[in-house]
Amino acid sequence: MNGNYQIYIIQCENGHYYTGIAADLLKRFMVHLKGGVKYTRSFPPLGICQCWRVPGGRGPALRVEAYIKNLPRSGKEELVRDPRSLAGRVAGLVPEAEGIEPETGEYLRSIESAARESVKSGQK
Repeated sequence: MNGNYQIYIIQCENGHYYTGIAADLLKRFMVHLKGGVKYTRSFPPLGICQCWRVPGGRGPALRVEAYIKNLPRSGKEELVRDPRSLAGRVAGLVPEAEGIEPETGEYLRSIESAARESVKSGQK
């Protein structure tokens, strides 16, 4: 992925949002579906609400992830509604913020579908 990471927000069964980082979103979402992450084992994911590509490697992605995790629920909901606003919000924190791009809904649906199908069929 050329040093790009993805930051994602999952809506869980209990209504809460889970924010994470992935070099490969499909593999990471499969881990969530299989119960390989403590929080989503207890509160299974309903779906991926939003996802952004963050250039510059793991460091910038971790800073963006921390920013989102520290937002109140209303802030996360705002990012889900207006995903393009993330770049402006983190510009001072992450110099690479100009390159942050939200993924499309079509992409997110394809990831969810592929992950659910793989888990259902027992693939790794």
